[in-house]
Amino acid sequence: MKKIFLLSLLFIQITVFSQQPLKVEMAERPSSMGIHPAFEVAVPNASVKDAEELFKNSMHEKKFFGLIKKKADSKKSGDEWMTEEFDFKTVSDKPMVVLFQAADYDDLTYVRFFFIQDARFLGSSDYNPAKVIRNAESFVQQYAVTLSQQTIQTEIDNEKKALAKLEKKLRKLKKKGKRLRKKMANRKDEYFGELVVLDDPVEIDGSTKGQKRKLKGYERRMRRNYKQQQDIQSQIANQEKVIERLRSKLKDVE
Repeated sequence: MKKIFLLSLLFIQITVFSQQPLKVEMAERPSSMGIHPAFEVAVPNASVKDAEELFKNSMHEKKFFGLIKKKADSKKSGDEWMTEEFDFKTVSDKPMVVLFQAADYDDLTYVRFFFIQDARFLGSSDYNPAKVIRNAESFVQQYAVTLSQQTIQTEIDNEKKALAKLEKKLRKLKKKGKRLRKKMANRKDEYFGELVVLDDPVEIDGSTKGQKRKLKGYERRMRRNYKQQQDIQSQIANQEKVIERLRSKLKDVE
């Protein structure tokens, strides 16, 4: 099934790349029950695992006036999921079976839904009620939006963790710099007063060669520390821009 799925993706790749990434298309696609109409959409950077988890969580029927949601049982065979027949009122008032497939190709994850009612596939020549088709398209569109949002949010969370590590590293460097300044001032207090930053060269005039070497050593370590702080601060600024771009991308998902 996966080989058939991937081969069919080769034929639609050019079409998908020229369209909006979250546009739902209905087309004849292979399934375990033959070639039938499927509701298909490509989601950038999503994982197949996340797509399958979201599918299972999305398959539920509402009971007691919508107050209780009961998940429909679903089983996986190969690369295809099949639900039991259940009341999926989001799409139709009649019970149906849903087939689901997901496969990644390059930076896109393709997901397909087949809706079966009374042994007929939604969208086929003998079963194409306009309202139910609209409901199915709306459901798959919202599924894709949710999957895309989850994917981007995961990226944001990972980038925020990377930012936190950089900020922690910067705090350690600042503490180290403060300790170095204190040691340097203690060694030669008459030459070093309140030394806070190292934008300007530090003049050292030690009274002995040994003292001068020690002070020079502190100076080199302080300058190295200051350079490291600058590098980390630059990385933090870039990381913040990455997170901001992802947040804007999250807002634009539709």
